[in-house]
Formats: sequence, structure tokens, C-alpha cells
Amino acid sequence: MSRWERQVRVPGDFWLRWLAVVLAVPVELLADAATRARRLAPSATGPSGAGRWNGSRR
Repeated sequence: MSRWERQVRVPGDFWLRWLAVVLAVPVELLADAATRARRLAPSATGPSGAGRWNGSRR
């Protein structure tokens, strides 16, 4: 969950359904928000083609 809070990852369909139940909101609302977040997120790879993951954990 902390990765979601830090905007490192966006929850997938499985977790969106559970979050909708827990938060008592329509799953469509969360799915639309997740779609927008994915569109706005920077690319996972930079100009060098290296991924975001650098092997260190915080």
C-alpha cells in the first residue's frame, strides 16, 4: 500500500475491487482514477532505457 501512497504504483483491477468495497465507492470511480493516474505517470524507463528499479529499498 505504501507504494500506492507514494505514487510509485497504481493498484490493479484486483485491488481496485477490494478498495471499492472497503471505501464504499463505485469501482468505476476508482478504475477511472487509476486510468488517469497511469496516463499521467512518467515513463518507467528513462532516456537510457534503464528501469526505475535500482535495487535499493527505502
